[in-house]
Amino acid sequence: VKNIGILMDIELRDYKRLNSIVNQNIPKNSRVIGNEVYFYTVVQNNCDFQTIERGGNWLDRYDYQAKVFDFDYLILNEQFIEDHKGILSIYHVDEMEVIQRIKLGDEKNSITIKISNLLDIPNPMYSYNGVIYKRKKMNE
Repeated sequence: VKNIGILMDIELRDYKRLNSIVNQNIPKNSRVIGNEVYFYTVVQNNCDFQTIERGGNWLDRYDYQAKVFDFDYLILNEQFIEDHKGILSIYHVDEMEVIQRIKLGDEKNSITIKISNLLDIPNPMYSYNGVIYKRKKMNE
């Protein structure tokens, strides 16, 4: 069933289109934080990447990623944005510039989501739909 769902939702997982969007919107050698689903495409764009989801508590993680890693861009998928609204304020997302909205397909028509809702199980699908933010730094 999982493989059928993946095939039916293939446009939501179009890695080539995602690579193109990231390459056009995030300059090489940038420092990027975001969801793990974006790791490979960001690294293949010759950027440094740290996940937003792992490593200490949220405040300590933000402090490190802002002051030590000194991130330039934040890339988050729609599911994370929806599920972690409080975290967005810690990262000052409202002060960032939206560079690009990533929309590879319509998640509302996803067969994977429909099946997980029907069976009342957690949604196993993480699409690439999301947002690329540019962090505004003091010296800019």
